[in-house]
Amino acid sequence: MNTPVLFLVFRRPELTRRVFDAIKQARPAKLFVAADGPRSGTSGEYEQCQATRDAICGQIDWECQVQTLLRDKNLGCKLAVSSAIDWFFEHVEEGIILEDDCLPDLSFFGFCEALLDKYRDAPEVMHISGDNFQAGRSRGDGSYYGSSYAHIWGWATWRRAWKHYDVGMKCFPEFKRSGGLERIFDTEAERAYWLKNLERTYRGDVNTWDFQWTFSLWAHNGIAILPNANLVENIGFGAGGTHTVAANKWSPPLRASAGPLIHPSLLVRDRQTDEFTFSSGAISGERKVTHSLWKRLASRLKPERFLETSAGLAAARILLKRNANTRVFHALNRSKSRHTAKRNVDYLRALYFQRRGELSSAVESLKEELRYFPDHVEAAALLTKLQQSPQSVGELPDDPEFRELYPLVQPYTMLSASRLWNLFRLARNACQQDLEGNIVECGVAAGGSSALLATAIARHSRRPRRLFACDSFSGMPAPTAADAHKGLSAEATGWGAGTCAAPEASLLEVCRRLGVADFVEPVAGFFGETLPLNRDRIGSIALLHMDGDWYESTRDILVNLFDSVTAGGCVQIDDYGHWDGCRKAVSEFTESRGLTFNIQPIDYTGVWFEK
Repeated sequence: MNTPVLFLVFRRPELTRRVFDAIKQARPAKLFVAADGPRSGTSGEYEQCQATRDAICGQIDWECQVQTLLRDKNLGCKLAVSSAIDWFFEHVEEGIILEDDCLPDLSFFGFCEALLDKYRDAPEVMHISGDNFQAGRSRGDGSYYGSSYAHIWGWATWRRAWKHYDVGMKCFPEFKRSGGLERIFDTEAERAYWLKNLERTYRGDVNTWDFQWTFSLWAHNGIAILPNANLVENIGFGAGGTHTVAANKWSPPLRASAGPLIHPSLLVRDRQTDEFTFSSGAISGERKVTHSLWKRLASRLKPERFLETSAGLAAARILLKRNANTRVFHALNRSKSRHTAKRNVDYLRALYFQRRGELSSAVESLKEELRYFPDHVEAAALLTKLQQSPQSVGELPDDPEFRELYPLVQPYTMLSASRLWNLFRLARNACQQDLEGNIVECGVAAGGSSALLATAIARHSRRPRRLFACDSFSGMPAPTAADAHKGLSAEATGWGAGTCAAPEASLLEVCRRLGVADFVEPVAGFFGETLPLNRDRIGSIALLHMDGDWYESTRDILVNLFDSVTAGGCVQIDDYGHWDGCRKAVSEFTESRGLTFNIQPIDYTGVWFEK
């Protein structure tokens, strides 16, 4: 093999022999050996270092040019490795780098040699790795793929790339100021982890060299090549390691490359694959962040407060990707109850629902995330994955007008097609029959049903008529003990205070899209406060849509607005069949007034009746 090899060793003679035996099979024409010296005051380390060197020197039985850098004193991981690679590239233009615990398959050497040749004049390609952390998954259409992660358990590079390496990371402050991590990573978890560790490395708190190399790639828009077949195994986990002192949980098993080398049709960074590497736990910081969350959960800092930090959100994301963690979920729900939109909270709730198989709840949580943070790439991607195909025209009522409107409003509502159709039918009938009064919707959410009602007014009303759209526009109020579903409290279901939130802008957006914004009057606030103040302004009501969910909200709507409903006008209640508190409020109201409603079912939860 013509490609030079740098072999980095320290004090582990047995591991060194195993790796050197693999190098001997490749028979490189040039071999560079760099060894750090023993640490002062460490008993027996001088002998270990000498035995390690003896495992190589005198054992080279093929024609080979050998150069050595054998240090008398210990420089430590940071300077020993980085300066050895500097030394290597003072003598060669390109080469392979192996440490004493990175056991390569023979195919690793051919893989590196072929790609060093192919990408020699491609400055964006800066690193060739021998391993991946994809748990056996194959990525892309070739034998390798692009990544931002420069794995260093057996790798290769060029002098032209290594010249960008700076152990002191002098350009890190500018990289941070200019949003470098935001350009590279889509998730807050990755950004939080790498910001923390790059800052520590920049300050000199970490005795390492590899973070600086990874940073060099990012600072220069570099790409790392990772093989689909894992070609190197880290055999150094355990007490003798410098950083890998725990048992081997992350080194993937060795798997020789199968078949000829196939180049991908396009070599670009695979962002989804990088995110998998991070979320799988292969990046050591994930475990630290996760443990940090548990520490915080047990401390005096309330979990919902911790989730307002980047580290807390990162930890919650990791835990929820691994399992449906109930404690984290409750903390997220308490964060929602503050009625203030916080990036990632609904995305993380969606991960919880997805883990539990509650896909409709996951979809609605993702919609909620995207209403406030439309640039959330992960939420959009997961929504696309989870969302069922739009309801076919054959499943909708045989009404051309509703079929036209349904796909326009459906993304902005949680109502079923059946309830939307009934609502539109009642509104259109009220307008065509010229019933006296406005239309009122209590519980607007993202505004899809409001836009549908306003369209009925715009197209069919024979008199001036308004749609009053009443909502807090910051999520639902706190439920009471009466608000339960099949014995489970509202808060326990994940749809408690602060959920079903959407900004008023969402209502106005969908109404403008349908050209009906001029017919809509938003009324912002909780019903118990706003309805008494606006009852006279609302006036008589031709159609009342009640989507308040809770006992108190349903009661407030009936107490303040039922008497304003015109004779012959209709009331639709969306949560009658689902929430116990909604049914209780209706029952108590009818009993207190001596009324009987001829309630007609729509679907499992929605009902309507005529006054």
